[in-house]
Amino acid sequence: MVEDFAGLILHYIKPPSSPAGRFTQILSVGIGGSALGPLKNIVEQGDRLGDNAGPRFIGGE
Repeated sequence: MVEDFAGLILHYIKPPSSPAGRFTQILSVGIGGSALGPLKNIVEQGDRLGDNAGPRFIGGE
């Protein structure tokens, strides 16, 4: 799992159909409060994702 994430960060893994050649949406899935940390960071830091469509959050909170 860590190696898969590293491949994503190093751009070895690319989205299959993005004309820009990059991921344009993020889906954060969390249960039991685990989605709250990423959500808090996004809200506090503003739009650090630039031109991305923005993250989507799913959680059982």
